Amino acid sequence: MCLLISISYLEIYNELIRDLLNPGGPLELREDNRGNQSVAGLSEVSTASRAEVIQLLLKGNKARTVEPTAANQ
Repeated sequence: MCLLISISYLEIYNELIRDLLNPGGPLELREDNRGNQSVAGLSEVSTASRAEVIQLLLKGNKARTVEPTAANQ
């Protein structure tokens, strides 16, 4: 049996939504007439193995915004 999984990875930082698997400009949160919410333009990557999932998570982690705060040096 082959299981196919689709992955999206996003970040919300300073009220902006960013796609971590396909970095670019900020994305928009949309809501349809039924109240369902989605992120317009968010990529969805299909994968069939654990190794691919790990690689995508590592790729997304590298694209995350990391900023120091006054509480951290």
